[in-house]
Amino acid sequence: MHRRIGIPVQYKPVNDLIAGGCKISGTGAAEIGDCIVFVGNLIVDFNYEMMSRVLKVPDEKFRDKVHQTLKENLTTIRRELGEKTAGQWDEDRLNGLLAKEFQKLLGPMQPAAKDAALQSKMDECRAVLLSDDWLCQKGRIKTSGRDIKIRAGVEMLHRMHKAPGGLIRAEYAVVDGCYENLHFSGDFFCFPSNAIEDLEASLQGRPVAEAGNLVQAFYARESLEIPGVDIEDWLKVLI
Repeated sequence: MHRRIGIPVQYKPVNDLIAGGCKISGTGAAEIGDCIVFVGNLIVDFNYEMMSRVLKVPDEKFRDKVHQTLKENLTTIRRELGEKTAGQWDEDRLNGLLAKEFQKLLGPMQPAAKDAALQSKMDECRAVLLSDDWLCQKGRIKTSGRDIKIRAGVEMLHRMHKAPGGLIRAEYAVVDGCYENLHFSGDFFCFPSNAIEDLEASLQGRPVAEAGNLVQAFYARESLEIPGVDIEDWLKVLI
């Protein structure tokens, strides 16, 4: 899609498209009832300053780092193509191109009007998601996860924990009591950006029983900043 409009991109697992080293699109999927919902985006423009202002961060110094990191790691169609060229790709034209690409995978598609039941449900969800109770949630901590036993001594685990600083996700195997194929993700902020990879590496192949000491050693390193996420938060997804 991006190549069709003149932007060279590369796929970066798990779900990003990268242009010139910066994310320009992300995708996600979820199961809701009997349905699989797939969500993707075309980032035409982005307000870096507004995003850095609305995020909950500990101080203005870190907020400046967030703003700079966003600009260094997130790009847009307008930024890549320039104002004049990007103006040729308005919403209608982009949506039309997306429809053509989807039809290559899914077959012919016809526009459909929203029926009354769908519109009613959309209005109901909008009222909830735009309410102060939803937008200003404080102090609510949600945890969830799933364990899948492959065989004796081998389990696949998925863990999530909502820390004050953001959601932490962990996916890993426990093989004979040790971590294998560990990967963290989430919506927390971390500086330096590669620190989480170092944490993953320090846990790889090590016994689950040593998690507390290993995470504590990780937090002892200099210049590490993960606002709102403490040692105990990591242990929620590791033990």
